[in-house]
Amino acid sequence: MNFTQAVEAAMDAKGMTKASLARATGRSYQYISDLLKGERRWHEAIINEVCEALGMQVSFQISNQVEEVEHVNSD
Repeated sequence: MNFTQAVEAAMDAKGMTKASLARATGRSYQYISDLLKGERRWHEAIINEVCEALGMQVSFQISNQVEEVEHVNSD
């Protein structure tokens, strides 16, 4: 699941519309709509605003692929 999909799922779970997310973040409806359609790029400030509005937390996980690449390169 990518970030946009996670936002949409959280919005659905909370019954939040694009308009209400726009109000909660102080952004315009068009800006939020463009983000969700992939017509704008997510950046740190809007990610933080959306996470706060939806009660979400972003975390990162390192996959095993990184270890495999390092192992191959060390031979």
